[in-house]
Amino acid sequence: IQASAAAGSPPLARLRQDILARHAHVALQEEFPCYTPAGRGLGLVFSQGTEGFGQTLIQVCCVPFDGGFAEITLMTSREALSRTRHAWTSLMNSLRIAPRG
Repeated sequence: IQASAAAGSPPLARLRQDILARHAHVALQEEFPCYTPAGRGLGLVFSQGTEGFGQTLIQVCCVPFDGGFAEITLMTSREALSRTRHAWTSLMNSLRIAPRG
């Protein structure tokens, strides 16, 4: 998890451009909004063929967190992501900006 600085946090459009630049060597497959209790974020899925291992998916989510954004990256096979999508979604939805009360 990489948290951006609270002061001057970049808007989602800038985060999107930064992520696209970092992953320019792989194909963008999907883009979607993602949400936590703190608000709306951004999700991107990239696909990369890995010799001997099949297709690898890279899912990057930027979600509001503690006055900034947290960037979470998951790299896995397409099959594993299909099996664990519920756990991944639960993780995204469990992030909070304040302690549970």
